[in-house]
Amino acid sequence: MNIEKFEKMYYNIAENGGIIVNKEVIQEQLEYIEKVRKLNEGKKLYYNILTMGCQLNENDSEKISGMATKMGYVYTDNLEQANLYIINTCCVRENAEEKLFGKLGELKKLKEKNNAIIALCGCMMQEKHIQEKLKQSYPYVDIIFGTHTLHKFPEDVYKILNERKKIKDVLDIDGEVYEGLPIKRNDEKRASVTIMYGCNNFCSYCIVPYVRGRERSRNPEDILKEIEGLAKEGYKEITLLGQNVNSYKPRDNYGFANLLEDVEKIEGIEIIKFISPHPKDFTDDVIDVIAKSKKISRLLHVPLQSGSTEVLKKMNRKYTKEQYLNLVKEMKEKIPNIKFSTDIIVGFAGETEEDFEDTLDVVKKVGFEQVFMFIYS
Repeated sequence: MNIEKFEKMYYNIAENGGIIVNKEVIQEQLEYIEKVRKLNEGKKLYYNILTMGCQLNENDSEKISGMATKMGYVYTDNLEQANLYIINTCCVRENAEEKLFGKLGELKKLKEKNNAIIALCGCMMQEKHIQEKLKQSYPYVDIIFGTHTLHKFPEDVYKILNERKKIKDVLDIDGEVYEGLPIKRNDEKRASVTIMYGCNNFCSYCIVPYVRGRERSRNPEDILKEIEGLAKEGYKEITLLGQNVNSYKPRDNYGFANLLEDVEKIEGIEIIKFISPHPKDFTDDVIDVIAKSKKISRLLHVPLQSGSTEVLKKMNRKYTKEQYLNLVKEMKEKIPNIKFSTDIIVGFAGETEEDFEDTLDVVKKVGFEQVFMFIYS
């Protein structure tokens, strides 16, 4: 998207609670969906989607699948059959690049055989060196779109079908909050609902703020409407998603605790989960809401990353070992039957044996039910 078109968009936006929601852009994409559907009418066309990374990427893929389905494509897990290949990428771990380029080599022959479209999206597409490598070494890729232009997928497909011209649709500045995209859920009883986008924390090991942008919270009215619709469809379990889900704050007088209370009131929803919170954002009001809730899961994911205060400082995590243990102690005192899962990075730059022993100490004191461990890369 060129800068003139981007600036023009801002003259056509509706603002609700200080959050930008560009409804005209979504309407335009719904029209492109219909145009592609008409082009595909009468044809038996299939799409395949590979999702790398976190639950936010999985939720994005559900939206991409929803758009692909509306455009007349049917999902297939048979690569030989597909006419549209979509890879939703992650750039948090080093081996993600190897996985992407290996998969592209596999798809090259299939593309030629089926005259298929290859579309790449997700966090990795926001990286300049990846864009350049794709241009130089993988010229057969048709569409590249980033985290801020996911909603434009129908327009990109339409242009490829009409013009067969390579499309790069990546926006370097923070995107907006878009409502009303089709979504194809992967489960009939459990659904994830993104409540916010981006991150403001800048942990020293993490690229997410650079590829997902700054924090933007959805309007609570839109979130609750989506969950109410899911409840009517028979969904029982909801997982609220955000890079730092408990920093959700669409306006001054409304925050994550308020949202949890409102989701709790929705009839038909029996289980509420949320991923991933940040320890520094577990405020007293959030803990109190969890304590009195009858629906919020008693298994809370509270990322630790390291039990060493010195390593946490290098990671820019904004809490100490003692503060983390005090948070767990407070939640155990206030919330009956509470259990914890966590993330831990081992081998962070400069980590000593003593630092690692601090991490083991926290693990023993908390008694985690589940630990996701990663070697730093």
